[in-house]
Amino acid sequence: MDRERRPESESDWMGRRSAVSRCSTPEVAGVKHFVASVDELSEDGSQAIVDADGLQIVVFYVGGEYHALADFCIHQGARLSEGKLTGKMEVGADGISKEYDEDHPCVICPWHEWKFDVETGRNVSDDQYVTPTFDVSVEDERVYVHR
Repeated sequence: MDRERRPESESDWMGRRSAVSRCSTPEVAGVKHFVASVDELSEDGSQAIVDADGLQIVVFYVGGEYHALADFCIHQGARLSEGKLTGKMEVGADGISKEYDEDHPCVICPWHEWKFDVETGRNVSDDQYVTPTFDVSVEDERVYVHR
């Protein structure tokens, strides 16, 4: 059984992985929505929200890259933009210990603390749960999300 939660129409919010450096402009599909200027979204950990045809999308700037996620937790709908950005716990090289990777950005849902990888949208505890991600591009010092 597929445990991934989906809204009534999957096509309403499904996107693609989104991570671009602030200097690149990849060829991407979808309608382009202005998010912010590069200056407005240039501090590590900063974020901006855009309404893309009725869907709220949060764009994070982390480690020199932009990442866009649907601004809702698939668990019960909390706004991920109100959550905390943090690193990720990973299994250590010995296969037993855990190591904290502060360079691997995740957002924590403010309601029930579900943690999502901002690069992939996957829940770090159970990757069957995925928050939609979207492509991001930078053109003429302006950040856009594509949906």
